[in-house]
Amino acid sequence: MVYTIVLLAVILFVIGTISYVVTIYNGLVRLKNNINKSWANVDVLLKQRHDEIPELVKVC
Repeated sequence: MVYTIVLLAVILFVIGTISYVVTIYNGLVRLKNNINKSWANVDVLLKQRHDEIPELVKVC
């Protein structure tokens, strides 16, 4: 009886630990993707500003 309870506790601990690690990993991947997306947005804005410079020079 005690052996069964200990085995069940160990199995639950292992499942909990694996779930925690997977959750942390997914959060880190999500953060990495958000960072890449943010840098891509910065690149787009810089390209737009670069493309607008000739138009501003024409107007002046």
